[in-house]
Amino acid sequence: MKEQDMSTANREPYVGTGEDGARRSARIDREEADGLSWSDERRDTLLESAERWEQQAYELTLARVGRQPSLAQVRERVGSEEWLAALALLDLSPAVAADAEEFTLWSQHGGQYTYEGEGEDRVGTFHPDAEMDWEAWATAVDEHGRGWSSTEHRIFELVAALTVRDRKVALVGVLDLLGSWEHEALTVLVQWATGGNQRDLAGRLTVVTPTRR
Repeated sequence: MKEQDMSTANREPYVGTGEDGARRSARIDREEADGLSWSDERRDTLLESAERWEQQAYELTLARVGRQPSLAQVRERVGSEEWLAALALLDLSPAVAADAEEFTLWSQHGGQYTYEGEGEDRVGTFHPDAEMDWEAWATAVDEHGRGWSSTEHRIFELVAALTVRDRKVALVGVLDLLGSWEHEALTVLVQWATGGNQRDLAGRLTVVTPTRR
């Protein structure tokens, strides 16, 4: 077993350097842990070490790509119809969008790798997906409030209802009081509900011709 340094500071990887070395070290620890029985006390130590290597790699990734992605970067990789509609609604209000952007984050595990070099010199660079913590944002707004206009608050309520599980929005008092944004907001919601959308993904209620028997 590799000698374990349990300090909180960045550790020197077993192999390689930087982000790639930290991720490779995590794999080494996890593979070694997988070869041990569940009762072996070394197993938990190795798994804890692997988690710390992964966190170290993530911190180094953030140092390279920045602490937070933009909403535009979230949109590039999003695969959810609800998220697409929510992002389109945020386009209506720069103030609400800027507030939401404070709750973006880079995924620790979701993303893609590119590689350079061959054999032992091969180095992988991780390109994380941009994500949005909608629930944390909605909770922060609910608990601390915002200095938005009433219409901006209604845009927020629509976005939160699309993205936060079990969150509901009032038809009367929200959808009917969007002011100058009413047409644009309703267009986004109709596109989301009926099949058209912002990036050629099927909508929630796309009509499918039934199979005759």
